[in-house]
Amino acid sequence: VPSAITLAAARNEAESAQVVLLPASGRPLRNVRLKPSPLTGPGGAVIGADQGRWEQVGYVRLGEHAKGHPFIRRAAPGWWPDPLLPVARCDVEPGWSQPAWVTVTVPPDAAAGTYKGFITVSADGNPDSVVPIDLTVHPFTLPAENSLRNTFALMRGYLEKVYGREHVTPELRRAYGDFMLAHRLTPDDITGTDLPDLGDLEHYRSRGLGVFNVVNLVEPRKGEWNCFSPVAFYTPAFRQHLIGKLDPFVAQLRARGLADKAYVYGFDEREGDYNPIIREYFGLIKDRYGLRTMTTAKLPLDPRVLDELNVDWICPLTPAYSLEAAERCRAAGKQVWSYVCLGPRHPYANFLADAPLIEARVIAWQAFQQKFDGFLYWGVNVWWHKNTSAPIDPSKGPRLDWSITTNGMPFLHGDGVLIYPLVGGRPAGSIRLASLREGMEDYAYLRALGQAKGDIWSAREDCAPVTASLTSFTRDPAALLAARQRVAQGIVRRMQASPGAEGR
Repeated sequence: VPSAITLAAARNEAESAQVVLLPASGRPLRNVRLKPSPLTGPGGAVIGADQGRWEQVGYVRLGEHAKGHPFIRRAAPGWWPDPLLPVARCDVEPGWSQPAWVTVTVPPDAAAGTYKGFITVSADGNPDSVVPIDLTVHPFTLPAENSLRNTFALMRGYLEKVYGREHVTPELRRAYGDFMLAHRLTPDDITGTDLPDLGDLEHYRSRGLGVFNVVNLVEPRKGEWNCFSPVAFYTPAFRQHLIGKLDPFVAQLRARGLADKAYVYGFDEREGDYNPIIREYFGLIKDRYGLRTMTTAKLPLDPRVLDELNVDWICPLTPAYSLEAAERCRAAGKQVWSYVCLGPRHPYANFLADAPLIEARVIAWQAFQQKFDGFLYWGVNVWWHKNTSAPIDPSKGPRLDWSITTNGMPFLHGDGVLIYPLVGGRPAGSIRLASLREGMEDYAYLRALGQAKGDIWSAREDCAPVTASLTSFTRDPAALLAARQRVAQGIVRRMQASPGAEGR
């Protein structure tokens, strides 16, 4: 008898679980379909069946693994789960365990209480199986805009590589952007040398748009992307080109009420020889346009240095982040973000494909506990690996001939890849992207609890069962879920103690 799926969520939150399909010995399952029912709650309230969906967990082949991570000692080359493929039906061969990823989204106006429903699992020549769903809806609502400011780069260059430049239409871009926003990630691009499309920004504004980069201060890309330019590139001619480009665009941002969300990124992971250029160009951005400046340049977390170089938002890698130093910067009006990329690995958290999945969720708890002003990731669609030149047809089966292993680094899997491109201009997510979404929602819980207590950061103490620092955190899902439930209960208690509060 299938076990029940037990979920708990706030309004305007999505929660996921897995249903694993296991064929009997020697008997394949053909034409497997999953059909969610409506969920019925208090007083006859209903969450419609259209708020439930399922995806087939896909697999990519991974080779060797990074050494030294104590939690992946037994990792072996072979098929690893990662893509989440939206299919109407699937087959499961004997000897293969096939997970289905089931997600329920709670509407913003759902009544609080307990809801019950089920998922019907059908396969040709087999009786239907019914998996019960029990869902608890908390009496508070998560905001549409993400509580943790973030920028996850959606690179237009790689959309063009896979689909062809002529096919990267506003509809395709917005399909990807909406998909990211549904996962509480901002569809930004720190690498962009093309100015953002104003229509895209207007489209995203009503869907929870956070901050966005206007332009990366590098030479225009000739291929998929350009990370940085040499010192010699920053000539008076480039400065005038930049002014001619930004003057009319920033005027448009102001006219549309978008300038308050804009920043300018530059000097990716550059070192001291770039400091005079940083000072000049970030000074131009601040003085001429009044926009914020952001960099991952390797600068000290010293407000005097940041002031001298006209840096508003500094973003160190997590091992270079110091809460004490960040607080001094914040006291001087700066923001201190953080990020991960191909590193770090253990003892720090990351969301590479062979890292323990919980780490992708824990990062948001760490962001709250360490008071990050935001979180950055260099790319969700860096499709520059082997066999990544054409979109994926999910009807061909779950084992994809699509590499997420970085060329020249056979131990690095999933860096810069959280989304997969499907035929028809559709995005597919990954189990790591889903775990990131869960973490972003956990962050919103912590923020709501802090607000209910009267001081947002008072809820840092509630992170203790999950994380105490950037290198001390649990990898036990039960411990994280128990801590999240206590945070939810704390929000509800304070709401009940303050009639009229809605925890929103």
